[in-house]
Amino acid sequence: MNTNRIFSNIKIQFDSLLGFWRRYKKNRAAMLGLYIFLFFFSVAILSPILAPYDPFDMNLHDPDAPLNPPSSKNPLGTDAFGRDQLSRMMYGALYQDISEVGLMAS
Repeated sequence: MNTNRIFSNIKIQFDSLLGFWRRYKKNRAAMLGLYIFLFFFSVAILSPILAPYDPFDMNLHDPDAPLNPPSSKNPLGTDAFGRDQLSRMMYGALYQDISEVGLMAS
């Protein structure tokens, strides 16, 4: 008796979620935003695989390494310690995503 009521509430919630998704799919701008979000989230999650260099590796031996402009070797250049900016941004996004999930869980 109570279980039927619980299952009917779950079915109502599922139907409303399904209706929301059907309306959402019709909005092209919303879908574009979802694809962009999923792209950046995937890059952040896969940053240990995709990052070209170690973001914490300092290149102090090469005098030309600090503050290099963008090049084919470092697409976003390097910082004052010779670290690759692209790798640092990718790992920064990963750490931000981890902290956001932790904050939402608490």
